[in-house]
Amino acid sequence: MNLRKLTNMSDVRESVDLLDKMIVDLLSQRFELMENAAWLKLDRDQVLDIDRKMAVINNAKDYAREIGMGKIATNTVETIWHTLVNGCINYEYQVHDELQREKSLDNT
Repeated sequence: MNLRKLTNMSDVRESVDLLDKMIVDLLSQRFELMENAAWLKLDRDQVLDIDRKMAVINNAKDYAREIGMGKIATNTVETIWHTLVNGCINYEYQVHDELQREKSLDNT
């Protein structure tokens, strides 16, 4: 898909819709990894790792810069990644709590 050569809004919108589906597919995989992480972490306090959180956000921002995204786009990537990582952390807490409830029911 050559995004720079689209000549009408219909093609632009179709391409955006396709990219959105691809992003959601990737997010689904990311959330599966969060489920796996929740399963591996025995203690709820292990879910939030501030250093890792900041590294993930900085990695995304650095990669955006590396591939030539401009300053505004790079800052937007950073904002999106803050939201993404916080959402994943919250999801991991929810999954972790549910797994702990299931374990406690199994032990009764």
